[in-house]
Amino acid sequence: MQGSLVRLGNDGFTVTSPAEATPALSDSFVDTSVIDIANLPDRVRVFDVKRVREEITNEETGTTFLLADDGLYLVRRPSVERDKESRELAARDAG
Repeated sequence: MQGSLVRLGNDGFTVTSPAEATPALSDSFVDTSVIDIANLPDRVRVFDVKRVREEITNEETGTTFLLADDGLYLVRRPSVERDKESRELAARDAG
């Protein structure tokens, strides 16, 4: 898949390209592939999501939400979640 690349920290990235146009729909959609690069040099396509309407990332947890025609997809980043938990524990211990 070719398209615009969005990094997911050091864990992976998404590749987004325009979805095929459907004359009946005026909304714009994109197709997105989620790629795992945590075990370099291998790149592993985790999954593809067709007709993504919206993409939002929670920077605090690293979770990316992909809203598509067929549902909501979550891309979790456990390393970011662990870092957040570590920061919260350190703040609690310091206070």
